[in-house]
Order: sequence, then structure tokens, then C-alpha cells
Amino acid sequence: MRWLKYVFFLTFAAVILVACTENDDSATQQEQLVTPVEVTKLAIGTLEIEQTFYGKLSPDNLINIIPFRNGEISEVLIENGEEVEEGDVIARISPGNFRIEAPADGFIQQLTVKEGTLVSNTNPIGAIVSIDPIQLDMHATSDQLALFEKDQELSATINDEVFAGTVNYIAVMPDDSGLYPIQATIENQEQELKPGMIAQVNIVETKLDNELIIPTEALVEENNATYVYVVENNIAKKVQIEVLLSQTETSAIQGDVKEGDEIVVKGQLTLEDGSQVEIMKGDQ
Repeated sequence: MRWLKYVFFLTFAAVILVACTENDDSATQQEQLVTPVEVTKLAIGTLEIEQTFYGKLSPDNLINIIPFRNGEISEVLIENGEEVEEGDVIARISPGNFRIEAPADGFIQQLTVKEGTLVSNTNPIGAIVSIDPIQLDMHATSDQLALFEKDQELSATINDEVFAGTVNYIAVMPDDSGLYPIQATIENQEQELKPGMIAQVNIVETKLDNELIIPTEALVEENNATYVYVVENNIAKKVQIEVLLSQTETSAIQGDVKEGDEIVVKGQLTLEDGSQVEIMKGDQ
């Protein structure tokens, strides 16, 4: 009889233990089903896709300095690199003490004469370089030509500064590289821009206005379809959407979503439709 009571006691204890274990597992499972996520609010905005071009600055004008007669240089009044105005005396020729004057405003470059140098009216002794305005030389493929038009305004980034420019030339024939030369003019009153500097120009290829804009990382691709997760009352709802335009950082979308909806941007890859979530801040 005692043996039967002992067996009953052990069986009862085992049932209680199993029940408690199942309840603990169930509670733990409930906690694990709450997924921490980060969200952003869906907003109306503009999305632009740009193409980037690189170019090099060149002088607006380069004029050779040619003596109007033969002779010997008796005096040189200007040095290489000096800025001159049209009519300034650069050097004098003897006999006759004739003047060689600057044919334009600019900077003296490639000056090759000194006192005693023999010169002729057929060989230049230097050049005048004008850099205000300064020219930006770029190249485009035949497919990219449609992005440019005459008198188009653009922004050029040079040494981390942005300068305004205007397209003044678009070639109708490619050069030896098979690309089409394009030239823009940039005002350079302070003359801080120099020939040879490299410029970056971003041209808008496609632009969408007044569309729903979200971070591209929020998009979830499944079975040739695109989804986002919308959080309502800590429940993630899986919504199929259409991507209108996408770039690395942001995308324009449309679908059964609206401005102000909270879209999951982190943690969405482990979610399912109806998952319980907890919204976390970015630094948590």
C-alpha cells in the first residue's frame, strides 16, 4: 500500500514539474517573439538620380606675345607669372627702343627672353593667359549628351568648394577618344581657380517630385516582389509596394502606405506579417 502511495506521489510531482516547465518555456517564447526594430516616418519629398562628370580647368584665353619687328631685347620689365593689363610694356627692343606690349589682360607665361636675346616678328617670346573667367573641359558619351544644353547652369566642386558655371560649348563630333567635348565657363574674379585643377560636376538625370521617400535599406525583396513593414500598435504589417526610383541611400515608392506611416528600417529581415515589435531608438 505504501508502495502505491509512493508511486502516486512521484507521478504527481512529475506532472507538476512538466507543467511548470511548459509554462516557463511558453513565457520565454513569448518574450523572444518581440523583435526590437528601428523605424522612420514615411515622408513626401523629391528624389534625384545624378550622373557624375569630371573635368579639368583651362585658361579662358591664351595669346602669344610676338614682337612686331626684329631686334635685340634691351630691357625686360615683366617676369613670368606676373599679372598684366592690355598695353602694359613687357620688354623693349633695340635699336629704336621699341616696346613689346601685352596684347590682353592676364598672366605672363612661358617668357623666354632676357637682355641681349635676339627676337623676330615670327616667333613668340611668351604668352598671356587669361583665367577670369576660367574654362572647365569635360567629356560625355553619346548617351550622356542629352543631359547637357547650351547656357545650362551647373555646379562644379573644386577643392571642396562649389562654383557656379554655365555650359558654353557642346561638340557635335567626338574627339579621338570617341567622347564629346563639353565646355563650361566659371567666373573667377578672385582668381583662386587655376588651370589644371580637377572639378566634379553632378548632373540630374532623373527627378521625381512629391513622392513617398524612404531609406533604401527599408526595402525587403521576396519572390520578385518588394515589401516594407509598417508598424501599428507595436505590430509589424507587411505591405507590398512598388519602387518608382531607387538610389543607394533613398527610394521613391507607392502602394498601400501613406505619409506619416512608421516604416521599419532596422530589424525588418527577421520579421513576418503580424510580428510583435518594440520600437527602439537609434542609440539603443
